[in-house]
Amino acid sequence: MNVSDQEHKLSVSHFILMGFPSSPQRQLLYFGLFFVTYTLTLTGNAAIACAVRADRRLHTPMYILLGNFSLLEICYVTSTVPNMLTNFLSTSKSITFVSCFAQFYFFFSFGYDEGFFLCFMAFDRYLAICRPALLTHHDPATVHWTRHLWMVM
Repeated sequence: MNVSDQEHKLSVSHFILMGFPSSPQRQLLYFGLFFVTYTLTLTGNAAIACAVRADRRLHTPMYILLGNFSLLEICYVTSTVPNMLTNFLSTSKSITFVSCFAQFYFFFSFGYDEGFFLCFMAFDRYLAICRPALLTHHDPATVHWTRHLWMVM
């Protein structure tokens, strides 16, 4: 490899985010709308998780899954929205390669986990509807399963 080949190599350190190209006033409107939506999402999911954790009557597999799903949704939304809100207010709309990769990783990891939880919840509903005898609350297997799910949360 000679010197002229080394000079033509480039490395990417930042990505420019296009977003919603509009006036600064409209960017503030977008920021407000997304901030309110983000805050309501966090508040609602935190309320669900706290309610499931606080009330002993909700310590059943379905509600434990809903509590875990709410916490997962908080993580999922938090992996992208704060950066988007920051870019609404900044003049240099860019993200570093490392930040982009980390955001990509967490976004898709939490998305995969949400799919897993939805499959698990569907299986729980299948058992409740098609095989209700298997989900009695006095069954030691169900109590054992519920305890393991609660440990995950």
